[in-house]
Amino acid sequence: MMKERFIYLLDKHKNKTLSESEKTELMELLVNNQFDEILQHDIVHTLTNELSQPVLNTPKEFDSERIIHEILTQHPSDFPQPLPIHKRLSYFWWAAAAAVVLCLGIYIQIQSPINQPIAQQTPPPTPQKFTYTNKEFIYLPDGSTVLLNSESTLTYFNNFKNQREIFLSGEAFFDIKKDSLHPFIIHTGDITTKVLGTAFNINSHNDKVIVTVTRGMVQVEKKDKILGILKPNQQISVNKKSTDFQQQNIQAEQSLTWKATSLLMDDITFTDAIHLLEKRFKTSIKIENPEINDCRIRASFLNDESLDEILTLICGARQAEYERDKNQIIITGGYPCK
Repeated sequence: MMKERFIYLLDKHKNKTLSESEKTELMELLVNNQFDEILQHDIVHTLTNELSQPVLNTPKEFDSERIIHEILTQHPSDFPQPLPIHKRLSYFWWAAAAAVVLCLGIYIQIQSPINQPIAQQTPPPTPQKFTYTNKEFIYLPDGSTVLLNSESTLTYFNNFKNQREIFLSGEAFFDIKKDSLHPFIIHTGDITTKVLGTAFNINSHNDKVIVTVTRGMVQVEKKDKILGILKPNQQISVNKKSTDFQQQNIQAEQSLTWKATSLLMDDITFTDAIHLLEKRFKTSIKIENPEINDCRIRASFLNDESLDEILTLICGARQAEYERDKNQIIITGGYPCK
């Protein structure tokens, strides 16, 4: 603090704005000679390098001998006589430093923006957003799947593999790939559902968020407060506007009637797809060509499609045909998948 004070007083003396008390203070600092070492080895050296010019080119008005003489002769009876020349030379360094500080202040304020342009920083790229609306079967980048119900919206961003977070408005059924390093998080307003690997349904229509678990385990939170940890065939209903919630045991599949109208063939064999159709439509279907039995099918039928509509699609994928024979459907032909 004394160093800054000394430079400040010296500058005021140069501008002839020192008060009587400040004159006395400055004279005390001068005769004590306490700044020589700092002056010569720190201030002058550092500031000279920064300005790339000799400090000894001191402006005329900063002639140290004259400054010291003027200050000390203002009150000659109050202070000792001026120090010898080799001592007084140190004050020249202070005067020079003061001049450099003044020049440096101008340099920073005026010259720096011109001679040292600030490098432009490239703003971070805006995350890409993916949004799905209405009834749709969605394959997420991590291999998880979502069956989105009608009048619903699901959003996630392109950094999903590193941060598995989804924003849901409405209703959806999730089948989550297990990843212990990256929990799967679903945001429905203030309510958060966290999972590692499981299958569950979230319904955020109306004034409640209802989470129903069919497989695995799910943790439900509201504003970082854990409301419940659900196991299969358990359900929690959380009020959006209050802290009220209710947890109960149910038959999960029976409560998800909307999902029952959708038919999902998520990378299953042709034979398994036919078994699904037999169970759903209560009919017998025979595959004559065994070479297409193990071919993989990935398809979703979300709008209560008829049996003929579904068979036309999956048989066409293998270039097979089907025909009805009394109470049985027979699939013929088809190219093998190997």
